[in-house]
Amino acid sequence: MKIHLTLIAIVLINVFSLQSQIKLTPESHGFLPGNEHQAKKVVYKDPGASGINRTWDFQELTDISEVNVSPVVAIEEADCNVGISRNDGLFFFYQVADDRIEYRGYRRGAYTYYFSKPIVKIMYPEGYGTSFEGTFEGDVLLEGESRGAIHGTYATDVDAKGTILLPGAVALPVIRSKTVEKIEQWGSDKRVSEIVKYLWYAQDVRYPVFLSVEVAYYHPQTGERIVTERTSFLNMNLDPEKQDSPDSRVIAAVDDVKPAVDFSVAPNPFTDRLSIHYTLPQPSVVSIELFNMQGAKLETILSERTQQGEQTVSYDAGRLAGAKGSFILKLTIDGTVYDRKLVKQ
Repeated sequence: MKIHLTLIAIVLINVFSLQSQIKLTPESHGFLPGNEHQAKKVVYKDPGASGINRTWDFQELTDISEVNVSPVVAIEEADCNVGISRNDGLFFFYQVADDRIEYRGYRRGAYTYYFSKPIVKIMYPEGYGTSFEGTFEGDVLLEGESRGAIHGTYATDVDAKGTILLPGAVALPVIRSKTVEKIEQWGSDKRVSEIVKYLWYAQDVRYPVFLSVEVAYYHPQTGERIVTERTSFLNMNLDPEKQDSPDSRVIAAVDDVKPAVDFSVAPNPFTDRLSIHYTLPQPSVVSIELFNMQGAKLETILSERTQQGEQTVSYDAGRLAGAKGSFILKLTIDGTVYDRKLVKQ
Protein backbone atom coordinates (compact mmCIF):
# COMPACT_ATOMS: atom_id res chain seq x y z
CA MET A 1 0.00 0.00 0.00
CA LYS A 2 2.83 2.39 0.88
CA ILE A 3 4.51 1.67 -2.47
CA HIS A 4 1.24 2.29 -4.33
CA LEU A 5 0.65 5.60 -2.56
CA THR A 6 4.25 6.65 -3.19
CA LEU A 7 3.89 6.00 -6.94
CA ILE A 8 0.68 8.03 -7.03
CA ALA A 9 2.41 10.89 -5.21
CA ILE A 10 5.31 10.83 -7.69
CA VAL A 11 2.93 10.91 -10.68
CA LEU A 12 0.95 13.80 -9.18
CA ILE A 13 4.13 15.77 -8.43
CA ASN A 14 5.28 15.26 -12.04
CA VAL A 15 1.88 16.34 -13.41
CA PHE A 16 1.80 19.50 -11.28
CA SER A 17 5.38 20.28 -12.33
CA LEU A 18 4.44 19.92 -16.01
CA GLN A 19 1.42 22.19 -15.50
CA SER A 20 3.57 24.93 -14.01
CA GLN A 21 6.08 24.66 -16.87
CA ILE A 22 3.57 24.94 -19.72
CA LYS A 23 4.25 28.08 -21.72
CA LEU A 24 2.92 28.93 -25.17
CA THR A 25 5.78 30.06 -27.42
CA PRO A 26 6.10 30.63 -31.19
CA GLU A 27 8.19 27.47 -31.45
CA SER A 28 5.77 25.20 -29.59
CA HIS A 29 2.34 26.74 -30.31
CA GLY A 30 2.71 29.04 -33.32
CA PHE A 31 0.82 28.49 -36.57
CA LEU A 32 3.21 26.68 -38.90
CA PRO A 33 2.51 26.88 -42.66
CA GLY A 34 2.70 23.48 -44.28
CA ASN A 35 1.07 21.49 -41.49
CA GLU A 36 -2.59 20.98 -40.65
CA HIS A 37 -4.95 20.99 -37.70
CA GLN A 38 -7.42 18.10 -37.43
CA ALA A 39 -10.43 18.48 -35.14
CA LYS A 40 -13.77 16.77 -34.62
CA LYS A 41 -16.92 18.63 -33.59
CA VAL A 42 -18.50 17.08 -30.48
CA VAL A 43 -21.35 17.82 -28.11
CA TYR A 44 -20.54 20.75 -25.80
CA LYS A 45 -18.62 20.03 -22.60
CA ASP A 46 -18.93 22.43 -19.67
CA PRO A 47 -15.54 24.11 -19.07
CA GLY A 48 -15.90 24.08 -15.28
CA ALA A 49 -14.34 26.45 -12.79
CA SER A 50 -11.04 28.32 -12.91
CA GLY A 51 -8.12 27.68 -10.58
CA ILE A 52 -5.26 25.22 -10.13
CA ASN A 53 -5.14 21.41 -9.93
CA ARG A 54 -8.38 21.09 -11.91
CA THR A 55 -9.44 17.87 -13.62
CA TRP A 56 -11.56 17.95 -16.78
CA ASP A 57 -13.02 14.53 -17.58
CA PHE A 58 -13.87 14.62 -21.29
CA GLN A 59 -13.44 10.88 -21.93
CA GLU A 60 -17.06 10.38 -22.95
CA LEU A 61 -17.77 12.48 -26.05
CA THR A 62 -20.62 12.44 -28.57
CA ASP A 63 -19.59 13.18 -32.16
CA ILE A 64 -21.44 15.81 -34.20
CA SER A 65 -19.33 15.79 -37.36
CA GLU A 66 -16.52 13.96 -39.08
CA VAL A 67 -12.92 15.08 -38.68
CA ASN A 68 -12.32 18.56 -40.09
CA VAL A 69 -8.87 18.94 -41.65
CA SER A 70 -7.67 22.56 -41.65
CA PRO A 71 -4.50 23.14 -43.69
CA VAL A 72 -2.27 26.00 -42.53
CA VAL A 73 -0.93 27.98 -45.50
CA ALA A 74 1.29 31.00 -46.10
CA ILE A 75 -0.47 33.98 -47.66
CA GLU A 76 0.31 37.54 -48.66
CA GLU A 77 -2.94 39.45 -48.21
CA ALA A 78 -3.27 42.89 -46.58
CA ASP A 79 -1.68 42.59 -43.11
CA CYS A 80 -1.87 38.78 -43.04
CA ASN A 81 0.80 36.12 -43.51
CA VAL A 82 -0.98 32.89 -42.48
CA GLY A 83 -4.34 31.46 -43.49
CA ILE A 84 -6.32 28.47 -42.22
CA SER A 85 -9.10 26.89 -44.31
CA ARG A 86 -11.93 24.68 -43.08
CA ASN A 87 -14.09 22.01 -44.70
CA ASP A 88 -17.18 24.21 -44.33
CA GLY A 89 -15.78 26.89 -46.66
CA LEU A 90 -14.48 29.31 -44.02
CA PHE A 91 -11.02 30.81 -44.52
CA PHE A 92 -9.36 32.60 -41.57
CA PHE A 93 -6.68 35.30 -41.79
CA TYR A 94 -3.89 35.78 -39.24
CA GLN A 95 -0.78 37.86 -38.74
CA VAL A 96 1.82 35.69 -37.03
CA ALA A 97 4.74 37.50 -35.36
CA ASP A 98 7.46 36.53 -32.89
CA ASP A 99 5.55 37.97 -29.93
CA ARG A 100 1.89 37.32 -30.83
CA ILE A 101 -0.77 35.94 -33.15
CA GLU A 102 -3.34 38.45 -34.42
CA TYR A 103 -6.73 37.43 -35.84
CA ARG A 104 -7.47 39.57 -38.90
CA GLY A 105 -10.84 38.12 -39.94
CA TYR A 106 -12.34 35.49 -42.21
CA ARG A 107 -13.98 34.91 -45.57
CA ARG A 108 -17.13 32.92 -46.33
CA GLY A 109 -18.27 32.91 -49.94
CA ALA A 110 -18.53 36.49 -51.25
CA TYR A 111 -18.37 38.01 -47.73
CA THR A 112 -15.17 39.02 -45.97
CA TYR A 113 -14.98 40.16 -42.36
CA TYR A 114 -11.73 42.09 -42.06
CA PHE A 115 -10.39 43.68 -38.87
CA SER A 116 -8.18 46.69 -39.56
CA LYS A 117 -7.55 46.71 -35.80
CA PRO A 118 -7.17 42.99 -35.04
CA ILE A 119 -7.92 40.67 -32.15
CA VAL A 120 -4.82 39.41 -30.35
CA LYS A 121 -5.27 35.65 -29.98
CA ILE A 122 -2.00 34.69 -28.26
CA MET A 123 0.58 36.87 -26.54
CA TYR A 124 3.92 35.04 -26.18
CA PRO A 125 5.09 33.71 -23.82
CA GLU A 126 1.66 32.74 -22.48
CA GLY A 127 1.13 30.68 -19.35
CA TYR A 128 -1.06 30.33 -16.30
CA GLY A 129 -1.90 33.80 -14.96
CA THR A 130 -1.42 35.60 -18.29
CA SER A 131 -4.19 38.08 -19.15
CA PHE A 132 -4.66 40.81 -21.74
CA GLU A 133 -7.50 42.72 -23.36
CA GLY A 134 -8.19 45.22 -26.11
CA THR A 135 -10.54 46.52 -28.77
CA PHE A 136 -10.98 45.58 -32.41
CA GLU A 137 -12.64 47.18 -35.42
CA GLY A 138 -13.14 46.56 -39.10
CA ASP A 139 -15.64 46.13 -41.93
CA VAL A 140 -18.00 43.59 -43.42
CA LEU A 141 -17.25 43.45 -47.16
CA LEU A 142 -19.32 42.01 -49.99
CA GLU A 143 -17.12 41.47 -53.04
CA GLY A 144 -14.86 44.26 -51.82
CA GLU A 145 -17.64 46.76 -51.03
CA SER A 146 -18.29 47.75 -47.40
CA ARG A 147 -21.64 46.60 -46.02
CA GLY A 148 -21.17 47.92 -42.49
CA ALA A 149 -18.71 48.49 -39.68
CA ILE A 150 -17.88 45.96 -36.97
CA HIS A 151 -16.14 46.65 -33.68
CA GLY A 152 -15.94 45.31 -30.17
CA THR A 153 -13.77 44.19 -27.28
CA TYR A 154 -11.81 41.08 -26.39
CA ALA A 155 -10.28 39.75 -23.18
CA THR A 156 -8.10 36.68 -22.62
CA ASP A 157 -7.32 35.13 -19.26
CA VAL A 158 -5.31 31.93 -18.75
CA ASP A 159 -7.38 31.13 -15.69
CA ALA A 160 -6.87 27.43 -14.94
CA LYS A 161 -4.39 24.56 -15.00
CA GLY A 162 -4.74 20.89 -14.28
CA THR A 163 -5.24 17.62 -16.12
CA ILE A 164 -7.57 16.90 -19.04
CA LEU A 165 -8.81 13.35 -19.62
CA LEU A 166 -9.60 12.53 -23.26
CA PRO A 167 -10.91 9.43 -25.07
CA GLY A 168 -8.52 6.50 -25.23
CA ALA A 169 -7.24 6.94 -21.66
CA VAL A 170 -5.20 9.99 -22.65
CA ALA A 171 -4.36 12.26 -19.71
CA LEU A 172 -2.57 15.54 -20.39
CA PRO A 173 -1.25 18.26 -18.09
CA VAL A 174 -2.76 21.46 -19.50
CA ILE A 175 -3.40 25.14 -19.03
CA ARG A 176 -6.77 26.64 -19.98
CA SER A 177 -7.30 29.96 -21.70
CA LYS A 178 -10.65 31.77 -21.60
CA THR A 179 -11.37 34.35 -24.31
CA VAL A 180 -14.43 36.61 -24.46
CA GLU A 181 -15.09 38.51 -27.69
CA LYS A 182 -17.97 41.00 -27.57
CA ILE A 183 -19.16 42.35 -30.92
CA GLU A 184 -20.76 45.69 -30.15
CA GLN A 185 -21.95 46.62 -33.62
CA TRP A 186 -22.59 44.69 -36.79
CA GLY A 187 -23.72 46.74 -39.77
CA SER A 188 -27.22 48.14 -39.32
CA ASP A 189 -28.24 45.36 -36.90
CA LYS A 190 -26.38 46.84 -33.90
CA ARG A 191 -27.15 43.75 -31.85
CA VAL A 192 -24.52 43.01 -29.19
CA SER A 193 -23.13 39.50 -29.67
CA GLU A 194 -20.67 37.55 -27.55
CA ILE A 195 -18.39 34.59 -28.23
CA VAL A 196 -16.83 32.79 -25.24
CA LYS A 197 -14.05 30.29 -25.97
CA TYR A 198 -12.24 27.92 -23.60
CA LEU A 199 -9.03 26.44 -25.01
CA TRP A 200 -6.93 23.73 -23.36
CA TYR A 201 -3.22 23.69 -24.27
CA ALA A 202 -0.62 20.99 -23.58
CA GLN A 203 3.12 21.49 -23.78
CA ASP A 204 4.52 20.90 -27.31
CA VAL A 205 1.08 20.07 -28.77
CA ARG A 206 0.89 22.88 -31.31
CA TYR A 207 -2.89 23.44 -31.34
CA PRO A 208 -5.45 23.30 -28.49
CA VAL A 209 -6.17 19.72 -27.43
CA PHE A 210 -9.77 20.70 -26.68
CA LEU A 211 -12.00 23.73 -27.34
CA SER A 212 -15.43 24.72 -26.05
CA VAL A 213 -17.34 27.60 -27.67
CA GLU A 214 -20.48 29.41 -26.57
CA VAL A 215 -22.20 31.98 -28.84
CA ALA A 216 -24.80 34.38 -27.41
CA TYR A 217 -26.42 37.76 -27.95
CA TYR A 218 -28.03 40.37 -25.70
CA HIS A 219 -31.70 41.18 -26.32
CA PRO A 220 -31.84 44.83 -27.49
CA GLN A 221 -34.87 45.65 -25.29
CA THR A 222 -34.46 43.53 -22.16
CA GLY A 223 -30.69 43.05 -22.11
CA GLU A 224 -31.21 39.33 -21.52
CA ARG A 225 -28.27 37.16 -22.60
CA ILE A 226 -29.55 34.49 -24.99
CA VAL A 227 -27.31 31.55 -25.90
CA THR A 228 -27.66 30.47 -29.55
CA GLU A 229 -24.95 27.80 -29.84
CA ARG A 230 -22.67 25.64 -27.72
CA THR A 231 -20.09 23.41 -29.38
CA SER A 232 -16.83 21.65 -28.49
CA PHE A 233 -13.95 20.41 -30.62
CA LEU A 234 -11.48 17.58 -29.99
CA ASN A 235 -7.97 17.77 -31.44
CA MET A 236 -7.60 14.62 -33.57
CA ASN A 237 -3.83 14.93 -33.98
CA LEU A 238 -3.61 13.03 -30.68
CA ASP A 239 -3.43 9.30 -31.34
CA PRO A 240 -4.12 7.21 -28.21
CA GLU A 241 -2.69 4.09 -29.91
CA LYS A 242 0.73 5.74 -29.88
CA GLN A 243 0.64 6.28 -26.12
CA ASP A 244 2.67 4.20 -23.72
CA SER A 245 1.21 1.84 -21.14
CA PRO A 246 -1.77 3.17 -19.10
CA ASP A 247 0.39 3.74 -16.01
CA SER A 248 2.68 6.16 -17.88
CA ARG A 249 0.18 7.95 -20.12
CA VAL A 250 -0.11 10.91 -17.75
CA ILE A 251 3.51 11.84 -18.45
CA ALA A 252 4.03 10.42 -21.95
CA ALA A 253 1.02 12.09 -23.57
CA VAL A 254 2.49 15.55 -23.06
CA ASP A 255 4.93 15.11 -25.97
CA ASP A 256 2.39 15.50 -28.80
CA VAL A 257 2.18 11.68 -29.00
CA LYS A 258 5.39 11.63 -31.05
CA PRO A 259 8.17 9.11 -30.39
CA ALA A 260 10.74 10.73 -28.13
CA VAL A 261 13.78 12.01 -30.00
CA ASP A 262 16.74 14.14 -28.96
CA PHE A 263 16.74 17.02 -31.48
CA SER A 264 18.68 20.27 -31.07
CA VAL A 265 20.36 22.97 -33.14
CA ALA A 266 23.31 25.13 -32.13
CA PRO A 267 24.12 27.91 -32.05
CA ASN A 268 20.73 29.59 -32.19
CA PRO A 269 20.72 32.49 -33.08
CA PHE A 270 23.43 31.68 -35.66
CA THR A 271 25.47 33.52 -38.29
CA ASP A 272 27.67 31.33 -40.49
CA ARG A 273 27.32 27.65 -39.62
CA LEU A 274 24.72 25.56 -37.85
CA SER A 275 25.07 22.13 -36.22
CA ILE A 276 21.99 19.92 -36.20
CA HIS A 277 22.00 17.14 -33.61
CA TYR A 278 19.51 14.27 -33.32
CA THR A 279 19.40 10.69 -32.07
CA LEU A 280 17.71 7.77 -33.82
CA PRO A 281 16.48 4.85 -31.70
CA GLN A 282 16.55 2.65 -34.84
CA PRO A 283 17.55 2.90 -38.54
CA SER A 284 15.18 5.42 -40.15
CA VAL A 285 14.43 7.43 -43.27
CA VAL A 286 15.44 10.98 -42.38
CA SER A 287 15.00 14.34 -44.09
CA ILE A 288 16.04 17.80 -42.91
CA GLU A 289 14.46 20.79 -44.65
CA LEU A 290 14.68 24.54 -44.21
CA PHE A 291 11.62 26.80 -44.66
CA ASN A 292 11.02 30.53 -44.41
CA MET A 293 8.26 31.85 -42.11
CA GLN A 294 5.81 31.96 -45.05
CA GLY A 295 6.09 28.19 -45.47
CA ALA A 296 8.19 28.14 -48.65
CA LYS A 297 10.89 25.45 -48.68
CA LEU A 298 14.34 26.96 -49.18
CA GLU A 299 16.48 23.85 -49.17
CA THR A 300 16.60 20.12 -48.49
CA ILE A 301 19.66 19.70 -46.28
CA LEU A 302 19.46 15.92 -45.95
CA SER A 303 17.34 13.10 -47.36
CA GLU A 304 18.56 9.55 -46.79
CA ARG A 305 18.20 6.39 -44.74
CA THR A 306 20.32 6.78 -41.60
CA GLN A 307 21.59 4.25 -39.09
CA GLN A 308 20.54 4.39 -35.44
CA GLY A 309 22.49 6.41 -32.89
CA GLU A 310 23.62 10.00 -32.42
CA GLN A 311 23.79 12.09 -35.60
CA THR A 312 25.26 15.51 -36.38
CA VAL A 313 24.71 17.44 -39.62
CA SER A 314 26.56 20.67 -40.39
CA TYR A 315 24.80 23.36 -42.40
CA ASP A 316 26.59 26.21 -44.18
CA ALA A 317 24.41 29.29 -43.59
CA GLY A 318 26.27 31.10 -46.36
CA ARG A 319 23.80 29.48 -48.75
CA LEU A 320 21.11 31.83 -47.44
CA ALA A 321 22.77 34.63 -49.42
CA GLY A 322 22.88 37.18 -46.64
CA ALA A 323 19.28 36.67 -45.52
CA LYS A 324 18.52 37.41 -41.87
CA GLY A 325 15.54 36.74 -39.65
CA SER A 326 13.51 33.68 -38.62
CA PHE A 327 13.35 30.29 -40.32
CA ILE A 328 11.81 26.87 -39.60
CA LEU A 329 13.94 23.72 -39.61
CA LYS A 330 11.96 20.49 -40.09
CA LEU A 331 13.36 17.10 -39.12
CA THR A 332 11.28 14.20 -40.48
CA ILE A 333 11.96 10.70 -39.13
CA ASP A 334 9.97 7.89 -40.75
CA GLY A 335 7.14 10.34 -41.48
CA THR A 336 7.05 11.99 -38.04
CA VAL A 337 7.87 15.70 -38.20
CA TYR A 338 9.75 17.71 -35.57
CA ASP A 339 10.41 21.40 -36.04
CA ARG A 340 12.58 24.12 -34.54
CA LYS A 341 12.52 27.85 -35.10
CA LEU A 342 15.90 29.34 -36.11
CA VAL A 343 17.09 32.92 -36.01
CA LYS A 344 19.88 34.05 -38.35
CA GLN A 345 21.76 37.21 -37.42
